[in-house]
Amino acid sequence: MKMLDTNIRDLLNYQKGLSISGERDGRISLAGKIFVNMIYDNFPVQRYYDVKIIVNPENVYLSDVFETGGYIGEYCHKYKDNRLCLATNIDLVISNSENNSLVNFCREYIEQYFFIYEYYTTYGFFPYGDRAHDLEGVKSSYKEITGKKDDLDLTRFLLQICRKEYHYRGHLPCPCGSGERTRKCHPKILKLMTDELVYKQICIDFIGMVKEFDEHKRKAK
Repeated sequence: MKMLDTNIRDLLNYQKGLSISGERDGRISLAGKIFVNMIYDNFPVQRYYDVKIIVNPENVYLSDVFETGGYIGEYCHKYKDNRLCLATNIDLVISNSENNSLVNFCREYIEQYFFIYEYYTTYGFFPYGDRAHDLEGVKSSYKEITGKKDDLDLTRFLLQICRKEYHYRGHLPCPCGSGERTRKCHPKILKLMTDELVYKQICIDFIGMVKEFDEHKRKAK
C-alpha cells in the first residue's frame, strides 16, 4: 500500500488538476483534469481533458480510465462502458513490469491517447498506425513481441510458455525463425517468462485464442 500511496502522490504532483475522489473495494479513484502537451509531425496538442482514473493496486497500467467531460463521443478506441482503450493488456502489463509508475502510465498511455484522438479527428488517420481491436489486436501484440506471424504457430508457442516448456536463452536462435539471437531479434520474449503478472496475462489471452479456434472449427463443421 505504501508503494501505491507514493505512486498516487507522484501522479498528483505531476498532474496537479487531479485529486482523490473516493475509494471502493481497495481501489482509489482519481478525478479532475490532466494537461496534455505533445507535438508530433508538426501537430501540437496543448489542452486539458476531464478524466477519472480507477487505480488498479496490483498493476497500475491496468487501471480503468474514463473521459468524463463528454469531449470524446463515439470513437473506435473506446469501450461500450466508456473506458478508454489505451492498449492491449499484454502491452500494458509488460510496460508495468518495466516501470510500475502511474506517472509513466499517464505519460505513455493516457496523454498519448488524447493526442492520438486529436490527430485522428484532424487528419482522419492515426499518427503511429492502428492496432486491430479485440482478439485480433491481442494477437497483433504477441506477434510483434515474438515475431510469430501465423496464428496457429503463435498459439502453439504461447502454449509452450503457459506450460513452462519454453526456456528463454538469449544466445540461442530466436523462435521467430530469423536465425538471429533472441536477445537481438525479439528480446521482449524474456518478459513473457520473468514476470508473474505477465505470465498470468499470457494464460488468459491463450484461453481466448483457443476459444476462437474452437469456434472456427464449430462453424466449419
